Amino acid sequence: MLFSFGSMGRILNRNRVKGNLANNHWQLFGIKFTQALRYKFDYYHYCSGHFTEKASIREINLEFCSIGNAISKFSVSGHTNSKSYMSTEILDRVFNDLLYDKRFSRVATISLYDGGETFLHSKRLELLRRVKLHKALWNISGKKFPRITLISNGILLRESQVKELLEINVINEIGFNLDSDSIKAFEDLKMNGGEGRFVERLKMFIKLKDIISPEVKIIGVGIAEKPHAINSGYVSPEIGSVINILDRIDYRLPGDTNIDNIGKVNETGCNLLLKQLTILPDGSVSVCCNDLNSKGIVGSVLGNSLYDIYFSGARLKYVRKLYEGKKKNWSFAGNCISY
Repeated sequence: MLFSFGSMGRILNRNRVKGNLANNHWQLFGIKFTQALRYKFDYYHYCSGHFTEKASIREINLEFCSIGNAISKFSVSGHTNSKSYMSTEILDRVFNDLLYDKRFSRVATISLYDGGETFLHSKRLELLRRVKLHKALWNISGKKFPRITLISNGILLRESQVKELLEINVINEIGFNLDSDSIKAFEDLKMNGGEGRFVERLKMFIKLKDIISPEVKIIGVGIAEKPHAINSGYVSPEIGSVINILDRIDYRLPGDTNIDNIGKVNETGCNLLLKQLTILPDGSVSVCCNDLNSKGIVGSVLGNSLYDIYFSGARLKYVRKLYEGKKKNWSFAGNCISY
């Protein structure tokens, strides 16, 4: 189903497609069957060892910092990891593996986030300058550098920090968690000043972006409990004014949604499992972007190459479980309906 959000055009939301089809058994079956079939095809192509040595990975998640500064009741799960911050050594290992190992030639996006807040890393600018150095090395080698994205809750936005971030000129897309586009829900979720101060900071960010790095895309990541137009009264005027000046907005269902209202979890396949790797601040690699509490660690870049981890028995064990329709046996993400 396509949703209209004023000037934002139409948004495709996979979760809500499944939700609207929960009572239509055959259409929902078709979606899940197609997803499972695609997963099985990719599994044989990339994981059997018979067809290609190239990795199926399209996106790398790099978590700069493991801690956050806001709590949302819509979170998928609590983030209970101890404090840790990514070092330049770990970042260099990842980028060097991606540059010099041709088997990762399909990687098109590097996302600088997972469960923590990137702006809480005291040396975030040093890391971003390091990313820019690697971009120069990629350009020298003639390889196309992956798109760099970042997502933040926006609480720590200050003019001086924004200027420094934009002047490094290495990020292609920056997203901000709206948490909710409903004013009441927003006030329940956002900390440190609520909606008003957040909107002021976001507008300040966009204004500086248009001056310093106009090519950077700004997106919103929000919670929407039902489809609606931005002028319907459901959205506050403040949030509506922000939505209208964003390049894009991605909506998702609350993390605590009862899956019984959407239809059973698809036990076979996941659109992301074969296409993503998540590197945590200490160098550990998780098999799943939904593994906020590090229950699915399959290796560390401090001890192994990225490809060895990608094709390791520990990772393939999880990949095989989804091939066999045993997603519910996971200690994490067993109820994930997102992908």
